[in-house]
Amino acid sequence: MVSPKIITEITHPIERRWVIKTCLVIIVVGILALCLVIMPGIIFKARFDSSDTMANTLGFGLFFFFYCMVIIGQPLNVVFSKKNYHYTIGEKFIILKQGIFSKSERHIPYGRIQCVYLCQSLLNRMLGLASIGIETASEGAGVAFLEDKKKNQQEGASFMLPLGFFNNRIGIPGLSYDNAVDLRDTLRELIKSNPIEDGQSGL
Repeated sequence: MVSPKIITEITHPIERRWVIKTCLVIIVVGILALCLVIMPGIIFKARFDSSDTMANTLGFGLFFFFYCMVIIGQPLNVVFSKKNYHYTIGEKFIILKQGIFSKSERHIPYGRIQCVYLCQSLLNRMLGLASIGIETASEGAGVAFLEDKKKNQQEGASFMLPLGFFNNRIGIPGLSYDNAVDLRDTLRELIKSNPIEDGQSGL
């Protein structure tokens, strides 16, 4: 018998340390790329390019400005995406809401879920975090358990797990490990107790 408890982003929140970690990773990777790849290229071109120095300087300045805006903007996007991402594990459906400016909502019946998996990157393991990945199908019965042949492939893709839903993939990253295990097990029980019905589809 599946517990009647309702799981949401309030009972099983995306942890603040995941947001901080993700923002820091984006900033560090951006700075390293700037220092090790982009800036050496710019210096090399400036040294050996005899064309208009003023135009080159202006172009490099504009490029640097927009690059910094991207480095700053991506962490802000993570923060606001997290604030606007809501999920509810209900009795018959997973209800998902997301979007900063353009809002989206989906109601996914459990029978449409093909697999549910828990994954951890090395850094998330060190922080006691885990992510839940869900894959759905447009038709056909759901499969509650991840097949062994897919396990390594999907666990390896944990770093790229999206926050929210995109196509047939749903990501709920940055949970505490205990909450992630509880969510995975709850979903698997709900899938088994809610087989697909004729004409049922996710919205």
